[in-house]
Amino acid sequence: MCIRDRVAAKAGFVCTASEDGHVKFWKKMQRGVEFVKHFHAHVGPIADVAASFDGLWLATTGGDGAAKLYDVASFDMACILRTKKMAEPYVPGCVAWLQTEARPAPRVAVCDATEAAAVRVYGAPAFEECARVRVHPAAPVVALCFLDALDLCVSADARGVLEYWRAPVTTGGVDDEGRVAAIEETAADLPTDVVAFKRKVDTDLYALAKAKVAPCRVAGSRDGSKFAVTCADATVRLFDTRTGKLVRTLDERVDSLDAKRSQWRDRIKAHEEEAAKAADASSSDSSS
Repeated sequence: MCIRDRVAAKAGFVCTASEDGHVKFWKKMQRGVEFVKHFHAHVGPIADVAASFDGLWLATTGGDGAAKLYDVASFDMACILRTKKMAEPYVPGCVAWLQTEARPAPRVAVCDATEAAAVRVYGAPAFEECARVRVHPAAPVVALCFLDALDLCVSADARGVLEYWRAPVTTGGVDDEGRVAAIEETAADLPTDVVAFKRKVDTDLYALAKAKVAPCRVAGSRDGSKFAVTCADATVRLFDTRTGKLVRTLDERVDSLDAKRSQWRDRIKAHEEEAAKAADASSSDSSS
């Protein structure tokens, strides 16, 4: 069984989400964790799970066509969004909270798992849609990460193309006659205030697409200066956020790890042989 987890240090909880659709809350204690509550949240595998910046909210999505919000303080389910029953139905996939210290209002971004559709942004706790951002026009988003230190989203589509973008504060609301205004789809703009390049061709954000490698997950460092992409070829690629350059590739393939172990064994053996020779030479000198 595959288990994903999310930790919110500020709220002091751990959430685990399993492939069979179960979500469990655990309270961090001085020693270990203590089980608190369990939800059979989704019918089938959970697509993604994300905790908000302040640790007060949790979001999960599943292939059953549901996205759910949880109030961490009370360990209760706050709202359910049935995406397959909407006027424009879709299957929810990647999810991330768009929340910073400067903008503490809880907003959550939800991506379409099957089509190259705009990323939908909702306000918590009622799943009120407030924005739509067109990020990847050619393939569905398969990985999403929000770097709260930079107020920056990093996303990857099924082709391996990485994008930087920032969601608008809001494009919805209520018009002068009290009717809910239509959500206008906006194009994703490159946040030039946090990057050191003007064109993506000057970066390595197409490196995965060129290598024809599918991304699996994206995760960022606490200060937002670096982010990592785990890939289907059992590699982890580290990027510098500001320059968009590939810093390092970690090869986690079995044959590569075996080769590294063999190299280490050879080096240790050579070191032991040198130490033995030195010891023999020392004993010979002392006896003579």
